[in-house]
Amino acid sequence: MSFEDRLEMLVRRHDELRDTLGAGNVSGSDFAKLSKEYSDLTPLVETIQAYQQAKKSIADLKQMMSDLATDPEMKSMADDELRELQQ
Repeated sequence: MSFEDRLEMLVRRHDELRDTLGAGNVSGSDFAKLSKEYSDLTPLVETIQAYQQAKKSIADLKQMMSDLATDPEMKSMADDELRELQQ
């Protein structure tokens, strides 16, 4: 299983927990356990989503840079933004 697959599994589990807790048919002890798991996963999932968005932005920027090969000023601006995103 790849790194990306593992990240996606965590996001899916977080979504499953949200849906289960939102359905309102979970007993007291299960509700507490699932709520804790959900709250523990929330910051991690937010970080995963930020990572995925940055990765998409980098891919989009690289594509734009190749499309801007004839415009050095725009390519330079895109290159600066790419360096910021990669950090």
